[in-house]
Amino acid sequence: MELKAPSRLEVLRALAAIADERVKLGESHIAKIDEYTVKWSPSKNMVTSNDPITDTGRPGYPAISMLMLQGILPYDAYLAHKLKGLNWDHEKEDEVVIHELLKNWVTSDKQKVTRFLKWITDMILDLDVSIYKETLADFV
Repeated sequence: MELKAPSRLEVLRALAAIADERVKLGESHIAKIDEYTVKWSPSKNMVTSNDPITDTGRPGYPAISMLMLQGILPYDAYLAHKLKGLNWDHEKEDEVVIHELLKNWVTSDKQKVTRFLKWITDMILDLDVSIYKETLADFV
């Protein structure tokens, strides 16, 4: 499946998941992130995840979090700290949520997050990594 750009909100949620310590790394490159399981296969250069966003061909926050923790994508601790502890509103459109999150941020932080989101999006589109919905055949 051709990798599509992630939503900007999924990148922010990945930062927050790591900052909130909701990512539990296990053995053999497996992580539990909230209710999702993500697996990284360095030999196959592949991430699988059972989150619903992955079905769309876009990496969801669990896959993005895993790539950050593996050092494949950068992690920004400053931005993550600003997102720590937020209650994510799943009922609103992504850009509305982002607008509400950033409305009280100083201009320099808004500019930083905008640059970071573009950088991550560009990196994901350039990655030589496959991201798939987890199936029973994965990692066999």
